[in-house]
Amino acid sequence: MPDFSPTINTYLSDMLALEQHMLKPLQTQAGDKAVLALPTAARIIRETLNTRTAHIAALESRLEALGGHQGSGVKTAVASAIGGIAAAVDTARKTQVSKDLRDDYAALCLASASYTMLTAAALGLRDLATAELAKRHLIR
Repeated sequence: MPDFSPTINTYLSDMLALEQHMLKPLQTQAGDKAVLALPTAARIIRETLNTRTAHIAALESRLEALGGHQGSGVKTAVASAIGGIAAAVDTARKTQVSKDLRDDYAALCLASASYTMLTAAALGLRDLATAELAKRHLIR
Protein backbone atom coordinates (compact mmCIF):
# COMPACT_ATOMS: atom_id res chain seq x y z
CA MET A 1 0.00 0.00 0.00
CA PRO A 2 1.40 3.46 -0.91
CA ASP A 3 2.47 5.88 1.83
CA PHE A 4 -0.17 8.61 1.99
CA SER A 5 1.39 10.38 4.97
CA PRO A 6 2.80 13.23 2.81
CA THR A 7 -0.73 14.01 1.66
CA ILE A 8 -2.14 13.92 5.18
CA ASN A 9 0.82 15.95 6.45
CA THR A 10 0.09 18.63 3.87
CA TYR A 11 -3.61 18.73 4.78
CA LEU A 12 -2.82 18.85 8.50
CA SER A 13 -0.29 21.61 7.91
CA ASP A 14 -2.85 23.62 5.94
CA MET A 15 -5.40 23.16 8.71
CA LEU A 16 -2.84 24.26 11.29
CA ALA A 17 -2.08 27.41 9.27
CA LEU A 18 -5.81 28.23 9.11
CA GLU A 19 -6.24 27.77 12.87
CA GLN A 20 -3.17 29.93 13.52
CA HIS A 21 -4.54 32.57 11.15
CA MET A 22 -7.75 32.76 13.19
CA LEU A 23 -5.87 33.05 16.49
CA LYS A 24 -4.41 36.57 16.22
CA PRO A 25 -7.66 38.48 15.57
CA LEU A 26 -9.35 36.52 18.36
CA GLN A 27 -6.55 37.44 20.76
CA THR A 28 -6.99 41.10 19.86
CA GLN A 29 -10.77 40.90 20.21
CA ALA A 30 -10.58 39.13 23.59
CA GLY A 31 -8.83 42.13 25.14
CA ASP A 32 -10.80 44.84 23.37
CA LYS A 33 -12.79 47.24 25.58
CA ALA A 34 -15.78 47.27 23.22
CA VAL A 35 -15.96 43.47 23.31
CA LEU A 36 -15.48 43.31 27.07
CA ALA A 37 -18.43 45.71 27.48
CA LEU A 38 -20.66 43.04 25.92
CA PRO A 39 -20.50 39.94 28.18
CA THR A 40 -22.07 37.53 25.68
CA ALA A 41 -19.76 38.60 22.86
CA ALA A 42 -16.76 38.45 25.23
CA ARG A 43 -17.70 34.92 26.30
CA ILE A 44 -18.15 33.71 22.72
CA ILE A 45 -14.82 35.18 21.64
CA ARG A 46 -13.02 33.77 24.70
CA GLU A 47 -14.48 30.29 24.09
CA THR A 48 -13.60 30.46 20.39
CA LEU A 49 -10.05 31.55 21.26
CA ASN A 50 -9.68 28.69 23.75
CA THR A 51 -10.95 26.19 21.18
CA ARG A 52 -8.54 27.47 18.51
CA THR A 53 -5.65 27.15 20.97
CA ALA A 54 -6.62 23.55 21.80
CA HIS A 55 -7.02 22.72 18.10
CA ILE A 56 -3.57 24.11 17.32
CA ALA A 57 -1.97 21.97 20.03
CA ALA A 58 -3.76 18.84 18.80
CA LEU A 59 -2.83 19.48 15.15
CA GLU A 60 0.81 20.06 16.08
CA SER A 61 0.80 16.84 18.09
CA ARG A 62 -0.73 14.84 15.23
CA LEU A 63 1.74 16.26 12.72
CA GLU A 64 4.60 15.32 15.04
CA ALA A 65 3.21 11.80 15.46
CA LEU A 66 3.19 11.40 11.68
CA GLY A 67 6.69 12.81 11.32
CA GLY A 68 5.39 15.88 9.57
CA HIS A 69 6.03 19.55 10.11
CA GLN A 70 4.03 22.75 10.24
CA GLY A 71 4.70 23.61 6.66
CA SER A 72 6.90 26.04 4.88
CA GLY A 73 8.04 29.23 6.48
CA VAL A 74 6.22 31.04 3.69
CA LYS A 75 2.87 29.44 4.59
CA THR A 76 3.37 30.24 8.27
CA ALA A 77 4.52 33.79 7.53
CA VAL A 78 1.57 34.45 5.22
CA ALA A 79 -0.90 33.10 7.80
CA SER A 80 0.72 35.24 10.48
CA ALA A 81 0.70 38.36 8.31
CA ILE A 82 -2.95 37.86 7.34
CA GLY A 83 -3.85 37.35 11.00
CA GLY A 84 -2.01 40.57 11.86
CA ILE A 85 -3.82 42.48 9.13
CA ALA A 86 -7.17 41.12 10.33
CA ALA A 87 -6.33 42.19 13.89
CA ALA A 88 -5.37 45.68 12.68
CA VAL A 89 -8.61 46.00 10.70
CA ASP A 90 -10.53 45.07 13.86
CA THR A 91 -9.26 48.17 15.65
CA ALA A 92 -10.25 50.58 12.84
CA ARG A 93 -13.96 49.73 12.64
CA LYS A 94 -16.86 51.83 13.90
CA THR A 95 -19.24 48.90 14.38
CA GLN A 96 -16.37 46.78 15.55
CA VAL A 97 -17.92 44.04 17.66
CA SER A 98 -20.66 43.03 15.22
CA LYS A 99 -18.20 42.98 12.32
CA ASP A 100 -15.66 41.06 14.41
CA LEU A 101 -18.28 38.42 15.15
CA ARG A 102 -19.27 38.29 11.48
CA ASP A 103 -15.65 37.79 10.43
CA ASP A 104 -15.14 35.17 13.14
CA TYR A 105 -18.23 33.34 11.91
CA ALA A 106 -16.94 33.37 8.31
CA ALA A 107 -13.56 32.00 9.44
CA LEU A 108 -15.28 29.28 11.48
CA CYS A 109 -17.34 28.30 8.43
CA LEU A 110 -14.13 27.92 6.43
CA ALA A 111 -12.63 25.86 9.25
CA SER A 112 -15.73 23.64 9.31
CA ALA A 113 -15.51 23.00 5.58
CA SER A 114 -11.79 22.34 5.91
CA TYR A 115 -12.26 19.87 8.78
CA THR A 116 -14.96 18.10 6.76
CA MET A 117 -12.53 17.72 3.86
CA LEU A 118 -9.74 16.58 6.20
CA THR A 119 -12.06 13.95 7.68
CA ALA A 120 -12.99 12.66 4.22
CA ALA A 121 -9.38 12.62 3.01
CA ALA A 122 -8.13 10.86 6.14
CA LEU A 123 -10.86 8.24 5.92
CA GLY A 124 -10.11 7.69 2.25
CA LEU A 125 -6.44 7.24 3.07
CA ARG A 126 -7.26 5.00 6.04
CA ASP A 127 -5.73 7.35 8.60
CA LEU A 128 -8.35 6.81 11.27
CA ALA A 129 -6.55 8.79 13.97
CA THR A 130 -6.45 11.92 11.80
CA ALA A 131 -10.06 11.38 10.72
CA GLU A 132 -11.13 11.17 14.37
CA LEU A 133 -9.19 14.32 15.27
CA ALA A 134 -10.76 16.23 12.36
CA LYS A 135 -14.22 14.97 13.34
CA ARG A 136 -13.70 16.09 16.97
CA HIS A 137 -12.56 19.51 15.80
CA LEU A 138 -15.51 19.77 13.45
CA ILE A 139 -18.03 19.37 16.27
CA ARG A 140 -16.12 21.46 18.81
